[in-house]
Amino acid sequence: MTGQQPASAAERAQALFADLAAEVLGKPGVDTGTMLRSEGLKVDGRFFAFVSRDADLVVKIPAEQAASLTATGTALPFRSGGRTLREWVSVPLPDTDVDADVAAEEGDGQGRGGGDGEQLWRGLVADAYAFVAALPAKPKPKRTG
Repeated sequence: MTGQQPASAAERAQALFADLAAEVLGKPGVDTGTMLRSEGLKVDGRFFAFVSRDADLVVKIPAEQAASLTATGTALPFRSGGRTLREWVSVPLPDTDVDADVAAEEGDGQGRGGGDGEQLWRGLVADAYAFVAALPAKPKPKRTG
């Protein structure tokens, strides 16, 4: 034992998110930015993942996948501004003692789930990137005046 204090949940969440961000930052259009006072990932200017103040991973994924994850208790619906956002979910920080079977059940061999909570976060960040990157471009706002 080195006498170091265990990292707080927020520190562990930010460290894990930084590792996951490093994996996607080389992809086309991916950048970082601030969303809800948290550092997050965006593609082509649209956010797809960030860590909440509660140390949860928050991702934008297809509504069907979000519904499945919330139905199994793997994720919680994400609320902002008093409303639930159907394509956004909040996933708790992985515990080092997570039951691997639960995470594996979410996996489909395509980057989702796969054995532990960290792998679940990794798969969800990949899913969120793919989902948001495939969305049609937002129309540019009309200039008035």
